[in-house]
Amino acid sequence: DLHSFPTRRSSDLYSSDLIFPGQVLSLPWASEAPADPPPSDPVDPAPADPEGSPTASVVAPLDGIGPSSNTYGNPGSSYTLGYHTGQDFPAPEGTPVHSVSAGEVVASDTSSAYGINVQIKHADGTYALYAHLSVSSVNPGDSVTAGQVIGEVGNTGTNSTGAHLHLEIRTAPQFAAGNFLDPIAWLAGKGVTF
Repeated sequence: DLHSFPTRRSSDLYSSDLIFPGQVLSLPWASEAPADPPPSDPVDPAPADPEGSPTASVVAPLDGIGPSSNTYGNPGSSYTLGYHTGQDFPAPEGTPVHSVSAGEVVASDTSSAYGINVQIKHADGTYALYAHLSVSSVNPGDSVTAGQVIGEVGNTGTNSTGAHLHLEIRTAPQFAAGNFLDPIAWLAGKGVTF
């Protein structure tokens, strides 16, 4: 049994090579004042977001691909709310899409406007919606890690104008005015810049 302790023999009580559970050790120098620790290089703690989570836990949604000029807030009569509610990332179909942060998949479905889409709730209470995918590789209830592949770039849904990822960051899961954040500013606040 790997977890059993060796049987103690009387000769073991005086062996300096063996220590047993519950044994009290007496260290002759323990009463001396502790020596100053050697100097070390100061280490800055990892920067944290307002909720205290390390920013290293947030990644870009696509490897090596930056955002397009179709940014959050662009006005347009074709948008339901009169403005673009997310950030577009142009990429070839089939490009792996990564979860920007750890969380739980709350939706993985198809809608007319968004096409194949995935929505993930993060620990900080925000939601990320990934739209116009060609395929989703996660299901509702799945836990995902930052950087995990959750699908592939596609050109699905009536609002898609070519192969790209449409990323939204929301404060609530519903599509409604007041629930959207600028994805580029949100990512930058977590240490991800383009």
